[in-house]
Amino acid sequence: MFSLSAKLALVTGGSSGIGLAVVRRFAAAGAKVIAADLKHNAELDDCGATFFEIDVSDEKQVAEVFADVENRFGKIDILVNNAGIALQEGRLTDADVDAFSKTLSINLNGVLYGLKYGPRHMNNGGSIINTASLAAFATIPEYTGYAVSKAGVVKLTQQAALELGARNIRVNAVCPGTTVTAMEPANSKEARLCRYVTALGRPATADEQAAVFHFLASDDSSYITAAAINVDGGWINGLTYDEMDKLSE
Repeated sequence: MFSLSAKLALVTGGSSGIGLAVVRRFAAAGAKVIAADLKHNAELDDCGATFFEIDVSDEKQVAEVFADVENRFGKIDILVNNAGIALQEGRLTDADVDAFSKTLSINLNGVLYGLKYGPRHMNNGGSIINTASLAAFATIPEYTGYAVSKAGVVKLTQQAALELGARNIRVNAVCPGTTVTAMEPANSKEARLCRYVTALGRPATADEQAAVFHFLASDDSSYITAAAINVDGGWINGLTYDEMDKLSE
């Protein structure tokens, strides 16, 4: 089940965090994996992934990387538009507009460029998975650009699913909740908050997120497209009385 044997996958932001977990998972399932990111991580070599340097906010560079991958390896079967950043901008009334613009250039335009050029170098019947966020539905104070960009990723996902359906290319979004990575350690304020605001009482691991990407990449999810799947431990679902009691204390 969920075999990716003989499939070629490209994962942006594949050198760290959820992206690296996805690269490992895809490779273990039999895929040939291209990890595209700003910097190489030696851990990519351990799972046999090939590294391409990319700045997803640079449209020309994105187009060139897709063309180069096809020239060297053939058309891709799986595309994961995962690269992203989170910059704190402050309140709207005195927001850091440069930080807002930079966030959108990577998180939103980066996905747009992936959806513009990826399908040109992709086999029919493939799968595209975009990394959105719980923040697309539950706004985070002082991270306006992040929330706006991730809501935009969900809408881009729906648009691309509509347009690429004729080629049997499925396009879905994964919306992670708080996930423990190098950028979000287990003792961070947000991770600790998960004890009280998620139904499961904890943050996710990167491997748990990667499992959902794996399913959506595989042929076993062949009738799922235009979906935005929350992988948030139940955060979006609201609070139980026990959780409210803990918070009120």
